[in-house]
Amino acid sequence: MNLKLRWQNKTFWVSVIALIGLIVQFVCKNYGLEFDVAGLNEILTAVLTCAIALGLVMDPTTPGAGDSSVTMAKTSIEETAKEVLETKEDNE
Repeated sequence: MNLKLRWQNKTFWVSVIALIGLIVQFVCKNYGLEFDVAGLNEILTAVLTCAIALGLVMDPTTPGAGDSSVTMAKTSIEETAKEVLETKEDNE
């Protein structure tokens, strides 16, 4: 997994923020601080869980859940696959 590229991706950060929100919600509930306005906790938990799942599983540069070899060779989120392959060919 190319963490350097994932850290440059907005979806990854949305999932991290959602995870923090989910942890805060869990801690608050354990200390008796619930925000239960007609099922708000269930809706909030579902939305945050979906945001976490999408951001942590999604590869920011290719379809699917895994990082491709081209993605692993990238050094910048703006770099295209064509540029990576050309660089790879030049190095060989």
